Amino acid sequence: MSAQDYKWTVRKGNTARLAVQYQQLDGTPIPTIGATGALHVYDGDFEQIFSAANNGAGRFDIFLDVADITDFDFRQAEYEFNVTFSNNDVTTLVDGPLIVESGRGPFE
Repeated sequence: MSAQDYKWTVRKGNTARLAVQYQQLDGTPIPTIGATGALHVYDGDFEQIFSAANNGAGRFDIFLDVADITDFDFRQAEYEFNVTFSNNDVTTLVDGPLIVESGRGPFE
């Protein structure tokens, strides 16, 4: 399975959520009990990792709070969301550009 390309736009001063569902082509959820999800954000040599909640039935919820987004000092970076299973298999489910829009004034 190849990763799904998804452009994710976040805004300074706001929170952001992204739900990722790991499923078969027919829509049947793939069990993820014991798996961990990690969002990796890359900008040049910068890498930041955020954990994600796992409901065990293939759904991962990624949450960035106001402080997380405020700390981003770029307008565009790349991200990927990886799942590591209990047998150490790693799968990238989603990746793409992470766009950071200016927040509530003063605007740049």
